[in-house]
Amino acid sequence: AAATQRRFDRLVAAKRLTIEEAYRLYDEGRLFNAECRTQNAEHRTLNEVQADSRPVIGVVGHPYILYDTVSLDILKQVRAYGPVLTAEMVPAEVARREMDTIAEGERLWSFEAQVLGAALYYLRHRLVDRLILVGSFECGPESVIESYVEEEARRQGIPFLLLTLDEHTGEAGIVTRIEAFMDVASEGVSPNQTEIAAPKTRPPSRRAYPSRMVVGLPSMGHLDLAIRSALSACGVDSIPTPHASKEILGLGKELSPEFVCLPFVITLGQMRYLLEHGATHLLMVGGKGKCRLGWYAQIQEELLRRLGYDFEMIIIDSPLPLARRWGKFRGAIKGATNNASWWRVIKALYAGYHRIAAIDRAEQECHRLRAFEAKQGTVDKLFQRFVRAVERAPDSQAVQKLLQEFLDEANKIETESTNPVRIRIVGEIWVVLESYVNLHLERMLGRSTDPRVWVDREISVTRWFHQHIFPTREALRRQDEIKAAARPYLGTEVGGHGHVSIGLAALSKKEGIDGIIHLMPFTCMPEIVAQNILVQLSQKFDLPVLTHIITDQTGEAGFETRIEAFLDILKERKLAEVGQGCRTFWE
Repeated sequence: AAATQRRFDRLVAAKRLTIEEAYRLYDEGRLFNAECRTQNAEHRTLNEVQADSRPVIGVVGHPYILYDTVSLDILKQVRAYGPVLTAEMVPAEVARREMDTIAEGERLWSFEAQVLGAALYYLRHRLVDRLILVGSFECGPESVIESYVEEEARRQGIPFLLLTLDEHTGEAGIVTRIEAFMDVASEGVSPNQTEIAAPKTRPPSRRAYPSRMVVGLPSMGHLDLAIRSALSACGVDSIPTPHASKEILGLGKELSPEFVCLPFVITLGQMRYLLEHGATHLLMVGGKGKCRLGWYAQIQEELLRRLGYDFEMIIIDSPLPLARRWGKFRGAIKGATNNASWWRVIKALYAGYHRIAAIDRAEQECHRLRAFEAKQGTVDKLFQRFVRAVERAPDSQAVQKLLQEFLDEANKIETESTNPVRIRIVGEIWVVLESYVNLHLERMLGRSTDPRVWVDREISVTRWFHQHIFPTREALRRQDEIKAAARPYLGTEVGGHGHVSIGLAALSKKEGIDGIIHLMPFTCMPEIVAQNILVQLSQKFDLPVLTHIITDQTGEAGFETRIEAFLDILKERKLAEVGQGCRTFWE
């Protein structure tokens, strides 16, 4: 906001800071804290606040929201009902102590750590009678801390309200919500606490048969197939992961924070389904970073336990650095494989890798053949049979034999000369690989008759394995090439595949790509950054880019219409290249 920028400039001048120092303090959440305390006319010692007969109200949120005009004077409005305590009134060391009670709480984003730590401190010490969390629309980090605050408020029996602001928020609406909250809260009810339907079938208790271990895990493309085969090789039972569907989406939405990303919602729905069908353990990845993925498992576990499920969550995180993380990583692997020997685990993982690598290789062939096959849909039927066969294959040798048979059959498919347009798909890896979520985009493009489409998709589980788990020279070289291409436009990692999206887009023109489709889930933090830079790259390289933001409300008809219009643009440009020159995409 303009007011925040002006205040930032004044503080930089008053404190005689360099720009680098100012941004460092800003990033650490320390630049505005002193000024916020000064501006807060109600800032008093806790003893003075407690002496007030009116209810004490905690109002926490980003200081650049609470103390800016964008908040519509929320603090002033709330003070009419009682003294207010904000997150900035809690010393940083006190907030950090509260964060130490959360697994890897020290790795939370700096602003959120102060906000969450302060909220937990107020709630656990019962220093407030009501608590309001103020967030901004699409704020990713806020959606992570929301569940922790709500759960602690529920435990302490303290009324809790979440207020989300955007450019359309009106003062009258805020006033009404605050009034209603104060009225309802006086009756001991929290408006943010909703009743969720109990499971249709009560999940089995691990205590009922502690000797039996049944693992369930969410999916990403065909990755669950590979992991389940590895678990089986270690002697561990598992339940087939349900494909993403309307039912699974509904199970996840009932529990999820409102503005959390779609991968969280559907993987949570899959976990619920698995627990209701006999899973005693859930397997999920961790890894704290700039993307919210690293916090999924902890929040999902909290939400599921709140509903009464009895299970064990196994979180697989990076073992690096070994001195600090190897013990936890080792424990997670041993827990997931029922204490199988390391030799057995490594063999099982390698065999599972071969399954997913074979499927990814077959998909590459599908991308090419869909653009040239005389009878469209032939290779898709062949691929579906191949995946089913791979799932049943007893070992890696059988998988390799199936792959060779698939490639031989694919080479026999009748083709024709089509001069296809080449479309590169980039974006967040989960929505790129989950066909239900992206509305079967690759098959949709493959069904196009005019123009025919050759899909280029580098993002895959196998490539990720080759870059991070079983590194190969070719994969590492390509990774360096992508990073170098992205560096002039995005000089730092933003988490997820945001950096990869930029690098692949920057390389596209010279690699013969005609257009880019960028897929991202609504509120995805890394891809929001990438989306804005892709606009610049589209202009610079005269390369059409279509960004599609996917939500649970995304409809197939509207999606197909956008894809068809995009293909028309690429077709016209292709014809113009052959004819009398090509108009630029931005003309």
